[in-house]
Amino acid sequence: MSTHPHRDNASESASTIVITHTHADGTLIHGSSKGDGVLELAYQHGFTYRRSVGIFIRGSRDKDANQPAIQGLADALRAVGHRVEIEIDNTWRSAAEREADRAARVDARVERLAERADRAAYRSARSHARAQAIADLRPLGQPTQVGHHSERRSRRDQERINAGDRRGWDEAAYAAHLSQRAEGAAANEAAKASGPAIMRRIDKLEAEQRKIQRYRDQCADGSPGQQKAQREIDRLADDIGHQRDKLAQMASDGTFVAWTPAHFTPGDHVRVLHRWYAVTRVNKKTLSLNSTSGPRTAPMDEITGRRRDGQQWDTPHGQPWPVELATKVAAWRQLHREADSRSSDHTDLLRHMRYAQRLVHGLDLTAPDAELAALHRDRLDVDAQRSLAATYLAVYRRLEAGEPVPDIRVSLTIVDLDADWRIPASEPTLRLVTDVRPGDLIKGSWERGPQDSYVHRSITGLVAAVSEPIDRHEAGTWITITLTDGAEYPFKTHRWLAIFPNYSPHSSSANESSKPV
Repeated sequence: MSTHPHRDNASESASTIVITHTHADGTLIHGSSKGDGVLELAYQHGFTYRRSVGIFIRGSRDKDANQPAIQGLADALRAVGHRVEIEIDNTWRSAAEREADRAARVDARVERLAERADRAAYRSARSHARAQAIADLRPLGQPTQVGHHSERRSRRDQERINAGDRRGWDEAAYAAHLSQRAEGAAANEAAKASGPAIMRRIDKLEAEQRKIQRYRDQCADGSPGQQKAQREIDRLADDIGHQRDKLAQMASDGTFVAWTPAHFTPGDHVRVLHRWYAVTRVNKKTLSLNSTSGPRTAPMDEITGRRRDGQQWDTPHGQPWPVELATKVAAWRQLHREADSRSSDHTDLLRHMRYAQRLVHGLDLTAPDAELAALHRDRLDVDAQRSLAATYLAVYRRLEAGEPVPDIRVSLTIVDLDADWRIPASEPTLRLVTDVRPGDLIKGSWERGPQDSYVHRSITGLVAAVSEPIDRHEAGTWITITLTDGAEYPFKTHRWLAIFPNYSPHSSSANESSKPV
C-alpha cells in the first residue's frame, strides 16, 4: 500500500482513493491518510488494516476480485466526497509462481520470528546480567540491616534484582515461544512438500475440479456462470499439473515414488502407519482392507509398505527383503517407541534394551550411553543395520526370558565396530578440571561418597574444547568442558575428573598423572 503523511484536517478529506486488485497483491487501498474517514468505511465493507500492508481485504491474494465489496466501498467513499478509482486485474498467476511466493513469505516469517527470538534472548541475558551486577555489589550473605541508614538502599537494590530476574525469565520464555513458532512454521512448510502431502493435495484439487465441472455443465452455454466456472477449472488443471510434475520429479530423483493400484493384488498385505492389513480389493484410488475391527479402506497416500510371497517392499522402487527379518526390525523399533513414550513405566524394558546393545558389542553392562553412541553404527549399510537390529532383539528376548547374562555373553559373537573412542581397560588418572586438555578422554567425574570414592558417569567422552576460567564471585570459578559430540558441562575448578590423557584409539592410554582410580 502507498503511504502518505497523515492528515488530521477533515477539510482535506476529499482525496483520490485508488482501489486495486491483482492476484499477486490482493485487494489494496492507496491514497488514504489518517483522519480522512476511509478506514472506518472500509471496515464496514470487509476490509481490514495492518501497519505493514495498509488497508486490504484479508485472503484476497490469488483470488478474483470481490466486486460487491469493492464497489460498495467505492460508492460509500464517493458519497462523502472522495474521488475513487478502481483498477482490477484478475489474471491468474501460475501454480509454480503462487507456490514460490508462498514459500518465500514463509521463509521471511521464519526469519522474522528467529530474529525476534534472538532479540528476546539478548534482553533476557541483559536483564539477568544487570540483576547480577547489582547483587555483586552487596556483601556476600549480608542481610538487610533494619533501622540502618543503608536499609532503604538495600531494599531498593533487592527489588531491582528481583525485577531484573523476572524480566529475564519472562523474556527467556518469550524467546522460547518465538523459536517454537519459527520451528513450527518451517516444519509445516516442509511437510507440505512431502510425497504423501502432494498426493492428498492432488486428490483434493481433483475433487474440487469435478464439483465445478458439474456446475459448469448445468449452466447455459456462453453464460457468465459457465465462463467463470471454466476459468476456475483451467486454474485447477494448472494446479494439478504442477503437483503431478513435482511427484514425477521426486520419482525421477528417487526421493519418493507413489504407490498406485497397479502395485497391489488381493491377498497382499499392506502397511498403514505401523499396522499390516490384508488387501481384499483393489479400487481405483483406494484399497479395501480386512482388519480386526472390520472392513476398512485406505487411500494410496497412507500406504507405506507391501508384503507378498514372504518378501517386503518399503517403497515401490525399493529392494525387497525377507518378511521374517522385517518383522524383527519392526519389533525392535517398536520397543524404542514404547521406551520413549513411557520410560518411567518400563524400567525392565529400558534396562534389557541397554544390556542387549552392550552385550552385542562386547561392552561392559555399566558402559555409559555416550560410549555406545561413539560406535559408528550409522556407517553400516542398510542390510548390516537391519541384521544388527535383529541381533539386538534376539538378545533382548533372552534377557526378558530370564537367561543369565554370563550365559548370553559366552554364546554371543561380538559385533565389533569402529568407534570414535572406547573406554580403555587400563586405569584412568585424576586431574582437576583446570588441567584437562582437548584430546583427553573423560571416563567420569570423581565423586567422594560417605563410605567410598568412585567414578560417576555424569560425563563421558572425548574433549573438544576447554573454556577459560570464569569468576562468578560468590558462586566460585567455573570452567566449561565441551565434548566432541557438542555436549557442554560446567564445573567448578575444584572438581576432579577421571581421564585418559592424550587419548588415541590405537594405543593404550598410558597416563603420567598423579593418582590412579
